[in-house]
Amino acid sequence: MWRFTLKRLLNIILTLFFLSIFIFFLVRVTPGTPEMVILLNRGGEIGGEEVVDIKTELGHDTSLYNQYVNWSKRMIRFDFGVSYQSNLPVLDELLSRVSDTLILVILSLAISIILSVIISFYACIYKGTMREKWIGNISIFLSSLPNYLIGLLLVLFFSIHWKVTPVYGDGTWLHYILPVITASLPLCASFVQLFRQIITEVIKNLYFEAARAMGLKKRVLYTKFLFLPCIHSFLTVIASHFGSLWGTIIVIETIYAWPGLGSYIIHAVTARDYPVVIGFTLIMALFLMLIYFLIDLLLRYIDPRQTQKDGQIKW
Repeated sequence: MWRFTLKRLLNIILTLFFLSIFIFFLVRVTPGTPEMVILLNRGGEIGGEEVVDIKTELGHDTSLYNQYVNWSKRMIRFDFGVSYQSNLPVLDELLSRVSDTLILVILSLAISIILSVIISFYACIYKGTMREKWIGNISIFLSSLPNYLIGLLLVLFFSIHWKVTPVYGDGTWLHYILPVITASLPLCASFVQLFRQIITEVIKNLYFEAARAMGLKKRVLYTKFLFLPCIHSFLTVIASHFGSLWGTIIVIETIYAWPGLGSYIIHAVTARDYPVVIGFTLIMALFLMLIYFLIDLLLRYIDPRQTQKDGQIKW
């Protein structure tokens, strides 16, 4: 286990290192230098002396190697500089919005998992019936719909025509309904398709057939011999969708003008606010890699057979 942990941590460090190099040079070759963007945001005239002063202020008057070394030292301290638009520290700007986004992610993921597990088991228990066919067809249809289309349709009917929910913003629990539904529907549908396959494979196993032949109570049969063997595969599926969920939330926040990280980063990209874009990219990369690392540890704890090699368990 220690060997696995050290190896994964080393992979995270190397990935962040190469990602930082890519981002650093990408900003340098992107049209519209940081100096020009800062001058435009300050409302100043773009002249030779002003550009030189900004370059000196940013430390861009040295070699690329020295610039990268100094820049990477600041990144390690989570010092991403200040936003070109607000002139406030980037980290403070991101942290002030992360709670709104996390609420959407957690609610959407929790609702999707709970509903998909219930629906998947229900469909597998009644396999071969019209109920199972309807569940399969509906899940395929919903998973094929893009989130922005679902969001626009929900706004059109629930907010504009029926006036049941607010159109945009946050503040009350009503504001959470449409964004959470928009994120949950396709995700839940995708989970249902994959979970059904997992449950079907478990049902085909001999040990489940033997347990059912023993005449066990349905609660014991479905909990101990069906649900528990599926947990490992369920977690793998959920982990594989976790990263894409964040991308979905960015689109959803834009649709509903949600004051979270998604709408903020979209605005930063269009305004060429490079420190914000860089800070968001590096923090999200680190966050997702740590999440996947913790999920891997959890999966190995649940199923130690993953660490087996040549008949011995490697810890």
